This record gives sequence, C-alpha cells and structure tokens, in this order.
Amino acid sequence: LQHRGSDVTERRGLRPLNHLKQAFEDPANTFQRAEDVRFALNQLEQMQKGASPLAGRLDLGRIGIAGHAFGSLTVLNIAGQLLPSSEGLVSMADKRVKVGLAMSSPVPPNRETHASIYAPIHIPILHMTGTNDDSPVSTTRAPDRRVPFDRIQGADQYLVTFRGADHMVFVGHKLP
Repeated sequence: LQHRGSDVTERRGLRPLNHLKQAFEDPANTFQRAEDVRFALNQLEQMQKGASPLAGRLDLGRIGIAGHAFGSLTVLNIAGQLLPSSEGLVSMADKRVKVGLAMSSPVPPNRETHASIYAPIHIPILHMTGTNDDSPVSTTRAPDRRVPFDRIQGADQYLVTFRGADHMVFVGHKLP
C-alpha cells in the first residue's frame, strides 16, 4: 500500500529523511495508515463477492501483513498495539489479519507503557531486525527493536536478528 502523507509523492523537493521524520512524528499518519489497510481489506472483500476476476479466488481467512519501519508500526497497530490519542489508548486492530511480519519496528520511548500497549496483540508475528538497526528518523536504537517480540504474550512470536545488518538492509541494501 502507498500511504498519503508518507509516500514518495509527498517528498518531492524535500530531503527524504527529513520528510520521513515529519511523517513519522505526525500521529494522524499512524492512524491513517491503519485506515488504509482497513480500506484495502474491505476492497478485497468486495472483489471476492463481486464481478471481479478475483471473485471466489481469495482466501480471506489467511490474510497476512508485512511492513518495514513505519510500515512495521502499521503491522503492529493492525495486530492490536494500542496507540495514544486524545481519548487515551485506542486500538486500530483488524481481526481479519491473522499473521504479521514486522521489520525494524519502532518502539515508543516510554518503557512504562510497553507491557500494556502490546498486551492486546494475539496473532503470530515474525520480527526482523539487525544488530546495527538504529532508526534514521526516531529514537529507536538497534537493541530496542526486540521490545515488541519480548512484550507480546498473546500469541507465538519469532525473532530474527541479522548480525551487521543496519536499518536499510530490508529495503535492498547489502550487508557491509
């Protein structure tokens, strides 16, 4: 999915890291990304029922979601990670998603909230990171990337940590 506010069309004329940092720091983008996923899933349901060439061919009982960095936050939000809002902590979970792949997950800086924000996650997730996976746009450092893996208790979690891998390894950059 492309997400308005943090996709490539939004950063014309801007330095990409500055733009991504601005997008990441805007809470509206986090909520909008979850709504984008929900919209896409609704469209798939309509295609399954309608006159689409995909009608009757989709296995909507086996939906997975994957994302890197800001996309990984979207994975965790759809899986059930609670988000701070003006009304307190809210969920953007979508029960249609059954499994996740979270690469380079950003971690909220307030450690006291970690147990509670990850508690509602009840789907298996494969977490991936690298030993040099410091965030170029947030305060998350490589050792912190395993926090969601450590804190999620509601379903099996898996962690792969690549020695020497930095934040960009998941977007096609080679290991040094």
